[in-house]
Amino acid sequence: MCQRLRRARPDGHAGCGQRTALGQDHRRGHRSGDAGRAECAGAAGGGPIGTLDLYSAAPRDWDQAEVSAAQVYAALAATLLSQAVGAQVKGRLAEQLQTAFAHRTRIERAKGMVMVQEGIDDAAAFERLRSTARSSQQPLIEVVDEVLAGQRLSRPRR
Repeated sequence: MCQRLRRARPDGHAGCGQRTALGQDHRRGHRSGDAGRAECAGAAGGGPIGTLDLYSAAPRDWDQAEVSAAQVYAALAATLLSQAVGAQVKGRLAEQLQTAFAHRTRIERAKGMVMVQEGIDDAAAFERLRSTARSSQQPLIEVVDEVLAGQRLSRPRR
């Protein structure tokens, strides 16, 4: 979250993560009179996840109430963005778990076939399926489907 106020440098750069800077914006082609920028760190690796740029029609000093309001607004935006990133990660994990659950019975059947064909235990059979998928650059479920269709796994390289 935003923690400390710092005046922007003449080049308009506001600093790096976890700082708020309000001051002149001298970027090339920018025509408004005054600008402020607040950068906030968030869940995305702890680095900056975005900026909040504030503009006014004419150059002026920002008073402490405006600076405080910008900091609070930037902190709120960073919190919302962090929660959105977290929700996206949880959504992907849920999809992966759903896929694994949907394929579990086929994987178990293929493991059983490999166990019988090669005389190995279930952990070794799963490792054989997984290593075959990796070495052939196929998704595990495709290798499983091939085994269920009667195709034997290729011999591992030694």
